[in-house]
Parts: sequence; C-alpha cells; structure tokens
Amino acid sequence: MKGKINSLQIIRAYAAILVVICHIWNDGWLNNALVELGGFGVDLFFVLSGFIMSLTVKLNLENRSINAFHFLSKRVVRIFPIYIICAIPLLLFDVKAEGVKSPFFYIGNIFLLPSINADWPYRLVLGPGWTLVYEMIFYYIFALTMLFTICKEKLLLIVGLAVLAIVGMYQLFNLQSSQGGWVNLSYILGDTLMLNFVLGIVCFRLYELWHRAVNLDIFSAFIVLLAVSILAAYLYSECKFPRFVAYGLPAFIVVSFFTLTQKGFAGNRIISKIIYIGDASYSIYLTHYYFAFFKPKLISSSTYFNVDFDVFLNALDFLLVIGAVIGGCLFYNRVEKPIIRYTLKKI
Repeated sequence: MKGKINSLQIIRAYAAILVVICHIWNDGWLNNALVELGGFGVDLFFVLSGFIMSLTVKLNLENRSINAFHFLSKRVVRIFPIYIICAIPLLLFDVKAEGVKSPFFYIGNIFLLPSINADWPYRLVLGPGWTLVYEMIFYYIFALTMLFTICKEKLLLIVGLAVLAIVGMYQLFNLQSSQGGWVNLSYILGDTLMLNFVLGIVCFRLYELWHRAVNLDIFSAFIVLLAVSILAAYLYSECKFPRFVAYGLPAFIVVSFFTLTQKGFAGNRIISKIIYIGDASYSIYLTHYYFAFFKPKLISSSTYFNVDFDVFLNALDFLLVIGAVIGGCLFYNRVEKPIIRYTLKKI
C-alpha cells in the first residue's frame, strides 16, 4: 500500500489530544478517568509505532549493515531534530533555575539516553520525552536484529520475541528497579509498555492477512474508538486493571480496526482536518509541554479578572488545550515539515 494509511493519522490525532488534555486540563471539571486516558494515548502511539516500523521497513537483500544503518538513520533524523529544538530552551532554563549539572545530564537530554541508576536525579527536561527513550530502545533492538537477517518475516518474529524475552526476564527475575525520573533503563526493560511495540507487529501481521479482503468505513471505526476508549477508562480508573490489560490490549484493538478502515474519507473536510492534526501529532506532542509549563504563570493572573476561580481555571485549561493543538500544527507546518524534507534528502 503506497503512502500513509489515513485512518492511522486519525489515531495519532486522537492520541495526541488525549495526552494534551492529560497534561493541561488535569485540575478542572473533567472526570479523572478522562484525564488518565492520556496514558491510553501513549499506548496507542506505541502500538502504532510497532505497526508502522513493520509496514515501512525496507531490507536490502545484499547488505545487512546497510539495512540497519538506513533504518536507524531514518529514525534519528525523524525524531531528534524536532526534539532537540524543543528541548534546548528548557535545558537553558534549567541551568538558570537550578545551576549547572553533570555533563551526562545534558548529553542524556540531547541524545535521549536512559539513566542507569534510579537513585540518581536524572530526568528529561522536556517531560513527554520519556516516551521517546522507549521508542529509541525499540528502534535499537530493531536495528540490531537487522544485522542478522534479511528476511522480513524472521526480522519481525525475532524482534517481537526479543522484546517479550527482555520484559519477561526482568519481570520473572525481579530485575526491574524503580521508575526514577521516568527514564531508568532497568525499569524500562521490565515495563509492560514495551509490549505495545510487539502488539504493533501483530497488528501488521493481521493487516497483511486481511486488508485486501476487509474494507471498513470510518463511521464504524469512530464507534469502535469511542466504545474501546470508554472500556479502557473503566478498566484502568475503576477496575484498576494492569496497564497492559486496561490500555495496551484496547490500543491493539483500536489500531487493528483502523488499519482495515479505508472508506468514508473522500470529500470529508472534518476528516481531512483530523488527518492534518495526525500529521502534526509529533509536533503537538512535544510543543504542548510549553503550554503546560507556562500554565502556573497564567493561573496567577486570575486576580485580574472578576470571575469565579473555577470558571477561570477551566476556561484557561480549555483555551490552552486548543492553543496547544493549534500551536503544534503551526510548528509542524513551519518547522517540522521543512526539516523532514531537508533531512530525508540527505539519507
């Protein structure tokens, strides 16, 4: 299938908005179960990542090293330029606010490195960046496996089994340490969130089997998305099920369904706008942190308005959520797209 799968851009848009709401509108009138669905957004992103990597990976039948290098290069130029642009202002602010820290703090923040010691006060200054550390670990496993096979089926099988084995070993032998600053390596390697990448690979296998025979419409897909989101919120917030069960498996269902959704896009302007938000989801995901970062300053201005504080707070949250989505789209159009076009030409 040539080009992007538009239905998956809808999932990207939905996941990004869930994360934005979680980080910004987390102190107002919204039900806590809805706020916590920001975590579901992360699971959706990880399942999508596993699927997209499986769909788009290209294998040169003559050179395994070139395969691995090309794959990792494309991932690096896709992730790092935008991330670094967003992270550097926060690193400079951190220096001003907390003083100079160890060299690893800055090197790790630039190169998305995990920490080795959970007790060490290391964190990423760009909060949402912790998920990119997970992503990069998955990409490293993917690229390493490419050094040993040029068969796509074997590649995906080995990658899936490797992730399962690593997480299983850390869980079985109690090797997982505390989360630390969200990027502790021994925590990540034992985190069931990593299994979502494997679910993405399974999604791809199902897509290969069914996408020519099954052609679902977008309306049905939206119904499934709503129903599964309600189920996920209930399982996580009310039933307190483990995250993999409450969020991971529902994310797998949603992505699997949307990969088979091909009807109902033509001429629909609303769907086109949602797809554009999906295109901009990476920019939204990174830049929305600034809206959350400056929110306390804006809250302090409530004394200048003769209005009930709860009303002010929720109105502010709503405007910040809208602003974060619009701001991310503008950043995508003005910064991310030109960088992508330039860097991909160099590979």
